[in-house]
Amino acid sequence: MLERGTMSVDTIKNDLTSIINKKIKNYSSIIIESFVEFYGEKYRPIILNRFTNISYLYYITDLDIFYIVKELSKKNNEEYKNIIFTIPYIIYLIQNKFYKQKVTRHNFYELGLNKIIGASSNALFSESLIQYSIALALRDDNENSYEINIPMNNDIKRIIALPIFSSDDRSFFHELNHAICSQMTFRDKKPIIKCGLEYEDKDKLYIYEIINDKISLEIYNIFKSKCHDKILDFNILNKELTNAYESYHYLIDSFYEHYKEKLKSSSIDDIFQIVEKDAKKQFEDLSNIVENKKSNKK
Repeated sequence: MLERGTMSVDTIKNDLTSIINKKIKNYSSIIIESFVEFYGEKYRPIILNRFTNISYLYYITDLDIFYIVKELSKKNNEEYKNIIFTIPYIIYLIQNKFYKQKVTRHNFYELGLNKIIGASSNALFSESLIQYSIALALRDDNENSYEINIPMNNDIKRIIALPIFSSDDRSFFHELNHAICSQMTFRDKKPIIKCGLEYEDKDKLYIYEIINDKISLEIYNIFKSKCHDKILDFNILNKELTNAYESYHYLIDSFYEHYKEKLKSSSIDDIFQIVEKDAKKQFEDLSNIVENKKSNKK
């Protein structure tokens, strides 16, 4: 058994990575069954194939470091006892000036590699993907989990980036649904990435994120009915970060319930036109309302 207080930075990072990889693997069958229960048995092969091809990237953010220092400095930090062993890593980042540093082309690699904790696959550190991995870890809104699809050989590489001290299972399922509903399709013989209801050659609309969030919440609730354990349990920012999409759910509730089955099949399959034909005007109106609400909140 390792003495937590004497663990090296590399050991801490490897330990954190191993814990999360094992938990995702241990709960993978329940995750898959939750998605199959929601989308339907006919989509099992698609769900299984896409889920097993997701890679996960784990990293730490400046916000994480700030709150870890803040919370662990309190006398009563019982709530955070499972992350006390990470203190040497936090001290290392601060002392070596990897905390609150502006990203430049000169420090991009060094800063990124130190902020990245690990991954589910070494492929994310390969020559073809390392720049994507570092960019994900250092992006401006890196306190939020994020899913990206990278074109590779007429297919896509699905990557979910998780800031492990500020990610919870709710946000994890949001990104999982993005990944499982992502595919390479073709228009006029040209490859196009489709992520849920969103095509890369169309305007990015916030309503797509809200629909994805409502769908993923239903799947997450199915998962919770089958399993009472947490997958991601290092989150210390659950009281500080809120779901950006939930406050918009009420705007699309009626539309969502009415067209749910078509929205489900359109999300996971390449048939978005069935929703556009049946409800194009209503969808456009709702999208405009959402965009206006979003603009007013800024």
